[in-house]
Amino acid sequence: MNAADKINILILAGTRPKGDPVAKAEGVTSKAFVEIDGRPMIDHVLETLSTWKFTGNIILSMPKHEAESGKSQLLRHMLNRQSIKLIETSTTPCRSILLGLEGIPTTHALLITTADHPLLTHAILDEFVDKAFQKPVDFVAALAATDMVEKAYPQVKRTRIPLVDGVVGGCNLFMLKTPQARQVIEFWRKIEENRKKPFKMALLLGVSILLRYIFNKLSLQHILKTLEAKTGATIGLPLLSNPHAAIDVDKKEDLALVREIFKEGYARHKRA
Repeated sequence: MNAADKINILILAGTRPKGDPVAKAEGVTSKAFVEIDGRPMIDHVLETLSTWKFTGNIILSMPKHEAESGKSQLLRHMLNRQSIKLIETSTTPCRSILLGLEGIPTTHALLITTADHPLLTHAILDEFVDKAFQKPVDFVAALAATDMVEKAYPQVKRTRIPLVDGVVGGCNLFMLKTPQARQVIEFWRKIEENRKKPFKMALLLGVSILLRYIFNKLSLQHILKTLEAKTGATIGLPLLSNPHAAIDVDKKEDLALVREIFKEGYARHKRA
């Protein structure tokens, strides 16, 4: 890709039905407004994305009353200038993505990330895009080796997916490169909506994945091929090299870590 090519961006900033524990602990109505380095968390994400060379249109999925509350001066400024499009959230992340896809032209790729990803930088985005476009696939989800993340930050506890070729975790970075990528979101919506029904989830994912997981024989390649068969879309799962790509703010411990990273001068590093 070159700077003339543009990628539309969808930022997910919804709120859990029962409220977010990090937001509650910090006394704010939305996790996006939790303060990091003197600014709402969402400001760090918006600043990075709005100044990235590949950014096309920016769409924010957030409750309207939250977005227009004025708790983020940068967001208010972008809304006033109409440099960001606001859409309402739905009941789950996947439903919010599907809602966001309505009216977005498919002539450009769509990058999806979250408002709780304040460590996001241009360098992380550049690496993800570079790897996402190395192969002609429909959908791309970034992963990171858990050992790399925990080596850099031993105190961090990420969701672990044990595989025969190493332990990996997600990075909250996704790319929909073609209209067929929607089929991946539709499939994952079914998984998401059955997350409290293990048997139904197992049926959706397939017995082979379940058995391989139980007997520690699950590989990244098997996951990839199974998902492609289930969705009818081609999928890429690149590994990113920066541990910060895998650190979002899901828990109070994550917030403490991110604040410590910023205290050590991360804001200056992001602008470098």
